[in-house]
Amino acid sequence: MQNIVILAGNIGQKPETRTTQGGTNITNFSLATSRRRLSEGRVLRDENGYRVMDTEWHRIPASMVSARRSRSIAKRA
Repeated sequence: MQNIVILAGNIGQKPETRTTQGGTNITNFSLATSRRRLSEGRVLRDENGYRVMDTEWHRIPASMVSARRSRSIAKRA
């Protein structure tokens, strides 16, 4: 059984790439995802009327081919 997750968000820092002793490239980067904060099924707002957002940070490791793609996509963004 395999779980598949699609995260859409903002890259936090410049991706870091390292090579293992076996020659595999591994790229690590952080990704921020945000969602509206809810209370009793309603969107919370601050004193200025803006929606209150919750941000969660994810550490994403990518290896082999996906590491090269991740690094190039993050550089362009």
